[in-house]
Amino acid sequence: MRLTSTCQIGLFALLILSTACGPLGPFSGGALRGEVHGGAPPSAEIGAHETVQLETSPDDPHSVNIWIADVDGRLYIATSLILGADDPRERAWVQNVEQDSRVRLRADGVVYLFDARRVEQEPERTDAFTKLVAKYEVELDEHAQGAWIYRLDPR
Repeated sequence: MRLTSTCQIGLFALLILSTACGPLGPFSGGALRGEVHGGAPPSAEIGAHETVQLETSPDDPHSVNIWIADVDGRLYIATSLILGADDPRERAWVQNVEQDSRVRLRADGVVYLFDARRVEQEPERTDAFTKLVAKYEVELDEHAQGAWIYRLDPR
């Protein structure tokens, strides 16, 4: 049996995705590889990145590309400001964080250890939300307003 070129390309793409050490574009990945950094992370440096990789579920690693912002030396991420499910609980990484707050974040090939804490208190939530929206020039629609914000606390 001979595979068509479309099938061959599909199988090749599936192989690449299944062996990737992290997310590839919009596709989630597994465990992040890189030098693990202990101690206080360089928040301003990490927060300046356009995207970073977030790994959740230490027992069964799941990683995604995500936006990040630094607010006064603290790092924040949002569930989604532009695309995806309107209910943040429908995202696999959010489900994982709600069950186990231990996450790993990779920037420039270096992996940092954090606990992700959902921020619901004001003015912290508004400050982080405002910074993320401004950094990524997000249109403030219903979807963006429903985003959950997480603070990444070093562990």
